[in-house]
Amino acid sequence: MIHDTKFQGSKENPIRSGGTHSLPQFRQAAKHLGRYKALSVTYLLLFWMGITIASTLAMQNLTPSVSLVHFAILRFLSGILFTGPLWWIYTRPWFDQLKIAQKILILTIACAGSSFLEQNFLERMGGPSSFSHLMDDRGFIVINLLPLRFLMYSMWSIGFLSIRMITHFYRLQISLSIAESAAQNYQLRHLQSQMNPHFLFNALNVILAQKDNPSDVELITYNLAAYLRNSMNEFRDEEPLSKELNNLQHYLIIQQCRFGENLKFRVKCELNARNVLIPPVLIQPLIENAIHYGYSTCKKPLRVETDASITGEFLKITVSNNGRWVKPDPKRSPNTGLSNLRTRLQLLHGNKADLEVMKEPDMVRIVVTIPITRAKSGQSIIPDS
Repeated sequence: MIHDTKFQGSKENPIRSGGTHSLPQFRQAAKHLGRYKALSVTYLLLFWMGITIASTLAMQNLTPSVSLVHFAILRFLSGILFTGPLWWIYTRPWFDQLKIAQKILILTIACAGSSFLEQNFLERMGGPSSFSHLMDDRGFIVINLLPLRFLMYSMWSIGFLSIRMITHFYRLQISLSIAESAAQNYQLRHLQSQMNPHFLFNALNVILAQKDNPSDVELITYNLAAYLRNSMNEFRDEEPLSKELNNLQHYLIIQQCRFGENLKFRVKCELNARNVLIPPVLIQPLIENAIHYGYSTCKKPLRVETDASITGEFLKITVSNNGRWVKPDPKRSPNTGLSNLRTRLQLLHGNKADLEVMKEPDMVRIVVTIPITRAKSGQSIIPDS
């Protein structure tokens, strides 16, 4: 088991490991979308409550003989009732496709229709002197209410359509976030799929190189099969570090068979780092890079050391070797290695993740820093192989 102890790699002592995201933009847009949907209903109720209060006060001052309770109830309920057709029109898909001038025309006609229907309805319910005109005590008409009704429905329509525009904006944000997430997911799958064939090609070359040594061929074949079996899981953006280390042992044993005493490796992982979630196949390309470039530039044996530790709110993984830095040739290995890993980290964690190359005369260190996301209790348990 990998705890806070060091493990030296060899054929006889393989590494054993065990143990135990989103889009923020999408979640924020969805939250706002739900909020503005509720705001539409709240706006409807508050608007007609305000109109009812203002109308009741005006009626009390100009026509004291009218039953204010009767008036207030009819004013509020009729406003809700005759706003319904407007709500239905404004929420139709075809209305969103209209040009501005067409929307204004339909809004004008709809508000005029609701005003006329409401006035006729109220006249039947409460009498023409109460709901079609405001009269003073001498019987003189003070205000014709039909234009006021049109103004009220127009004001409500403008407010409602403004909320609709905001809702449409956040709905568009959600659609864009889903599309972006799908594109990133496809790109992550593509990047991750490049890892396994690359390793398989190298492993088959090792088997060919060791064809005269049956015991090594058997050991390589067993570990290659175990590696592929562990890799044939459902695609995930992240997995526990313990699972990565558990599968890493098979890769290192194959490399040990290839290089023999010319390769020494050590893996050290803190106990509390084992269930931190990391992108799949994170450490292997770093070790592969260290072996590929370090072996040709170091004083034998090549020493590859891997350390995983918690620093604050971040997981820090360091892979070092005693070779010298060689800049990778993009023409020979495009979209693989460190550039591949940088892209994956950027897609998953943005600017919160970092990949740093530290060059010294006889040492090269690659440090990966990612924010801590811990696996669920059941997910972090990786059985020994």
